[in-house]
Amino acid sequence: MPESSDIKYSLDKTKDGYSVKAHKNGTLVGSANIQPNPKGGHYGTSLHVDSNNRRKGIATGMYNYVEKTLKTKMQPRFIDSEEGDAFWKNRKVNESYNPLEQNMKFLAELLNLESGCN
Repeated sequence: MPESSDIKYSLDKTKDGYSVKAHKNGTLVGSANIQPNPKGGHYGTSLHVDSNNRRKGIATGMYNYVEKTLKTKMQPRFIDSEEGDAFWKNRKVNESYNPLEQNMKFLAELLNLESGCN
């Protein structure tokens, strides 16, 4: 879904990475925490879009804004909802995408990082 022109995005540095926000007519309608992936790129955590504004391209717009601003590639982390699965399927239309495989990769990376085996 295309980004809405009445949405304004902002990106602020935080202790652990960044915070991206989406405002519509001055009202906060979406936000996410953005963290660097130790293997390259970035991933989002705590992604939230106001229930009245979902399925309107706001999450996509926030991630696109992060990619453009930071010159990075957003990557899925652990996908634990049907909405998250649909979001990444739509973002990955030209790539093979398998949520189970993605979750297994994330868990394997997490185990390697926590054990210091990288």
